Amino acid sequence: MEFIAPILMRDIISVYGWLERRGRTSMAIRLEVIATRDRGDQQVKVTEGLFTFVALDENHRPRALPEG
Repeated sequence: MEFIAPILMRDIISVYGWLERRGRTSMAIRLEVIATRDRGDQQVKVTEGLFTFVALDENHRPRALPEG
């Protein structure tokens, strides 16, 4: 995750996330952070990232994700 613009005092921050990929043992979630400034007149993307989460069993080995 890398910040591409600063977050300023008085910015209103919105975080959006969505499932980008679901595999058998992992899923990738994309997050995007938008700063609203100047009393709502300007929106600036300040950062984004793709985060991969892996389901692990009690032995710390990948396991199948639950259905759903």
